[in-house]
Amino acid sequence: MTELAKRMKTAEPSIVRELYKVWTLPGMHSLGAGNPSLKTFPVKEMEEISKQIYEECARDHSMVDAIFSCGVTEGDDPLRKELKKRYMEYYKNGNPKTDDLQIFTGAQQIIDLTAKCFLNSGDVVLTEEHSYSGAISAFWGYEGKVVGVKTDEEGMLPDALEEMLQKEEQVKLIYLIPTFQNPMGIVTTLDRRQAIYDLAVKYDVMILEDSPYFELRYSGEYVPSIKSLDKTGHVIFAGSLSKVLTPGVRLGFAIANKNVLAKLTVGKQCQDMNNGVRPVK
Repeated sequence: MTELAKRMKTAEPSIVRELYKVWTLPGMHSLGAGNPSLKTFPVKEMEEISKQIYEECARDHSMVDAIFSCGVTEGDDPLRKELKKRYMEYYKNGNPKTDDLQIFTGAQQIIDLTAKCFLNSGDVVLTEEHSYSGAISAFWGYEGKVVGVKTDEEGMLPDALEEMLQKEEQVKLIYLIPTFQNPMGIVTTLDRRQAIYDLAVKYDVMILEDSPYFELRYSGEYVPSIKSLDKTGHVIFAGSLSKVLTPGVRLGFAIANKNVLAKLTVGKQCQDMNNGVRPVK
């Protein structure tokens, strides 16, 4: 066999992903996967929406193009507008003058593209002490060095973060899941979020705020995102519809500085060109 690229020689499948094959066996009940309960999927509503869409296609052939043709890489405009209203206007995630929101094929693609755009071989990614395996695999895939930072029940410790920023050479990215962290389940306090952001600005390091659980709060007070604190364009907010709709739809969205999004878009065009789901009016 032709020799593999160096970065793939030591690449191994995620143990968690491999376990999915076991979880599908009859009688198996997993307590470890991040899958929503099947009872929460809006099957009836999705059935009704799908029926409506196909009926509209039968009446108006121009609708076929809107549903089944390739769309623009940035995502369907009506969907982007709705998400902007909720996340940028209501939650104040991002500055409308400097930031924008674009659609991606799940938040995992945003993580991969962020690594692709920012990491050179040997660059360091600082994460919480325990972190999401899918992100770690993505960083390793671009030959990044992943270093965990001491974390307690209030989030990543700012003093420990600064120590690592001073100790490690070539730190390019801080990866965080500040809201209902995976796998620890903690919520980073607002004071910690502000301190982490301030350090990112001080050392000129990007923050990737992975937030698939952002709206899954059933008690307690809402904590503003790190992106809502961003005045300098150092934060990429990665959102997902997997946990509030269904993972199989594969819809994620990123809010970031427009120049950063432009590069993520170029990276996406090397993977899948456009998004597979195009809502209609």
